[in-house]
Amino acid sequence: MAMVLSARLQHSPQQQQELASDLAEQLLASGAAADAAVLLLQHLGDVDGAVSALITAKEWREGLRVAYAHGREDLVDTNLVPAAAQVSMEIIACYYYGS
Repeated sequence: MAMVLSARLQHSPQQQQELASDLAEQLLASGAAADAAVLLLQHLGDVDGAVSALITAKEWREGLRVAYAHGREDLVDTNLVPAAAQVSMEIIACYYYGS
């Protein structure tokens, strides 16, 4: 909504990018990483940041989709798979050790 209002107020592209960047940062800090990913991707064109935010949100499928859709298969191997494996190991450990 903030980005729509910014456009309607005829903010410059630079102002809109600054707003998107600030909002994404605030969303990440408040735990709304999936929402931050939308801003990072759609308004800033930051595929790396969007995939990273989706990993933080544990949105594995969306992270895969974004990486492949933007030709960034490297992010799958370097970021997404290791993060998913780590979370999987944590879940397994909790199951076995009850902690």
